[in-house]
Amino acid sequence: MSITSKNLGIFILGVGAGLAAAKYISLTPEEKEELLGNIKSKTKEYFDDISSKGGETVKQYFGDAGKIVSDLFAKKENSASNAV
Repeated sequence: MSITSKNLGIFILGVGAGLAAAKYISLTPEEKEELLGNIKSKTKEYFDDISSKGGETVKQYFGDAGKIVSDLFAKKENSASNAV
């Protein structure tokens, strides 16, 4: 059996997850609480940053996207009401 890059990547991720779990288990309850608080705050900052940048990118490259989508759904609603 040959080792592919996919298998090697999965092995490395597994080892990393195991080491992270071992490190977490060895933390004191106060350190665990602090770590989880840091993760929650960083995650919120990360998603806020992505949502603001994502919105700007969509507006920049797809400025008419809102109009296109509303026109598309308006046509669909009109054809559905005409069919009834």
